[in-house]
Amino acid sequence: TFESASRSTALKLLMWSEVDPLSATAADLATKLVEEARKGAWRTTQDNAVSILALGKWMEKTRSARKPFNAELKDESGMTLASFADGEKIALDLNKLPKGPLTLALSGEGTAYFAWTSAGVPLEAPEPFSNGVQVKRTWYTREGIEIEEGDPVSRGDRITAALTITPASGMRNLVVVDMLPGGMEIENPRLTGEGDERQYAGIRSEMRDDRLILFIDNLVKPVEYSYLLRAVSKGTFTLPPVAAEGMYEPENAFLGASGTVEID
Repeated sequence: TFESASRSTALKLLMWSEVDPLSATAADLATKLVEEARKGAWRTTQDNAVSILALGKWMEKTRSARKPFNAELKDESGMTLASFADGEKIALDLNKLPKGPLTLALSGEGTAYFAWTSAGVPLEAPEPFSNGVQVKRTWYTREGIEIEEGDPVSRGDRITAALTITPASGMRNLVVVDMLPGGMEIENPRLTGEGDERQYAGIRSEMRDDRLILFIDNLVKPVEYSYLLRAVSKGTFTLPPVAAEGMYEPENAFLGASGTVEID
């Protein structure tokens, strides 16, 4: 099922946009969707598509009711950094703004909207968890001997990586992402001349520079997927956690533990 709280709210807003777009109920639904978007609560492509469609329809229907305004962004000294009016929009680079409090001053009867977007890397690795699915990652030497965590790997070694994906119950449209540590590359048999990649029924794979991505159509029992890695650079590298998530059921998700890899 594609059902979710965000999708249900969006469908209600679509209905109210046709019946009475200027109603307080429609405004409340639109506000709720915007708040969910800011919190990253739109988890699936269905949520994104229906929510954007609903907000777009509501804004189109309420366009004539909007009132004029003038807005000014000021720093703590009161100096105007930027300004805009109804029907206009601006985007500012935070790195080019002065440090300290900023004030958005509004005059007129209209309403202005602003968004603050930031991105970065967590200082600490997230805690592992499992909900509805488990993924085990195991590495083997060319001779088939399991490589334990902490075992050194030599530059030039070829390693078989095996992913065992186990569902708690049947699920569809699962994405599994196995990030590589620095110093390793995927050996794609289609590029190395060793023949075609082994085919797994119901599984599509994407081999990228820094990760393997699996798209599993229907998972009803444990399945193992294997591929080849090559240690190419010396050093000590972080081994990112393997992760999985249902494309349309994001509550079914898994995040493994991170580790380190030493290549000598």
